[in-house]
Amino acid sequence: MAAHSYVIVGVEPNRVIVDSAREAVPTAMAALFSEHERVSATSYVSSAGDLRIRLHLLGYDKKFTTRVVEMLWLDRINVQQPADVSPSDLIDAWIAHIDEPGEHGMPNKHARALEEQWGTIWGESRRQLRYLLDRIPADTRVELDLSEPVDRGYVPPSTFALDARNELANEASGSMPTIVLTEGSTDAEALTAAVEFVRPGLAGFLTFINYGLKPDGGVGAVTNGMKAFASAGVANRVTGLFDNDTAGADGKKALKGINLPDRIRAVSLPPLDLARAYPTLGPTGPQVLDVNGRAVSIEFFFGRDVLTDPSGALEPVQWTRFIDSQGEYQGEFLRKREIQQRFRAKVVRAREGDLVASEWADLAKLLDYIADS
Repeated sequence: MAAHSYVIVGVEPNRVIVDSAREAVPTAMAALFSEHERVSATSYVSSAGDLRIRLHLLGYDKKFTTRVVEMLWLDRINVQQPADVSPSDLIDAWIAHIDEPGEHGMPNKHARALEEQWGTIWGESRRQLRYLLDRIPADTRVELDLSEPVDRGYVPPSTFALDARNELANEASGSMPTIVLTEGSTDAEALTAAVEFVRPGLAGFLTFINYGLKPDGGVGAVTNGMKAFASAGVANRVTGLFDNDTAGADGKKALKGINLPDRIRAVSLPPLDLARAYPTLGPTGPQVLDVNGRAVSIEFFFGRDVLTDPSGALEPVQWTRFIDSQGEYQGEFLRKREIQQRFRAKVVRAREGDLVASEWADLAKLLDYIADS
């Protein structure tokens, strides 16, 4: 015997089934309920008023919904059969006689008429539900009943409402650009320019948070941003891009133990061959060291041409503070501002037609890396 889940508006005997799913959870409807409305292992109970507000917040406004539903209703009449009632008339009649039982305790003719005429031809199920909720008392009971598919083993016990919202968010993320959180405005500026010049096919599919004229956000901007997006239930895929340095490793460590959705993930800048033997300055004097994992910031991807100073030498990394939790020093470019200025001049030249692809190779590889993460 088939098992169905139901969305039921009203109470017996004149309740109306407005959606169902065979041997499954009606995901779009289940996502409208809240876990605090769970009244049993297989049932959630909300109100017309609460669901109406939630639908409005999701973009199902009254004016547009009314226009769409009534237009589709007219199409339905023209195609199938003449009728002298509107969907609003059916709902009004149901509400006016909702306390009148039918014969033998069955639904009365007004409840039957509404349920019989209810169908997806009115429009998408959530839009049709909004149309109904706008025309009934706010305290009308609305129930999500999952007892049949759960009790018969078709659907395992779960936090159904929460899981439905997560499922829809994951599906929606496939239609939205991936948001890339970086440690600062310079990172976003450089990656945006790289998309323009060497990976134009990624335009519209990757978007970079730009901190504008504010100081660079640092590691905290990435960790806090990821947690904020997760808490807000943002549907986009989100990539938190940390520098491949000691502070970045510390920031990623701070995310351990936090249950982030699968669509939100943390990555570090990839290691670079250039950084495997790079000039550094520290208490013991100049040394050539592998700075991957300890000092690699976005500037390393600007190209050797940008990292080379007017004398022909690579701009050195200077060891700064010691991060106890990582047991390593943090390294940073001594003349970061000058490096950034040279990169901006390179962007201007590229826009004027002077683009040397090899000088953008590391940024191109970085964009591929982000896209594949």
